[in-house]
Amino acid sequence: MTLNWRTLLDWTAGMVPAGTPAWRRADNAYYKGDLVRLCAARGWDYRSA
Repeated sequence: MTLNWRTLLDWTAGMVPAGTPAWRRADNAYYKGDLVRLCAARGWDYRSA
């Protein structure tokens, strides 16, 4: 998992208009509680592969 995943998600979120549905998909290795909570806080769906 990249060390800067929060920075990358914050950067990505800045390009997505508020209220736009987003679906975050990642390998099972990325299924971490902090990542899932961050996606949920932004209203993004999260699925692992």
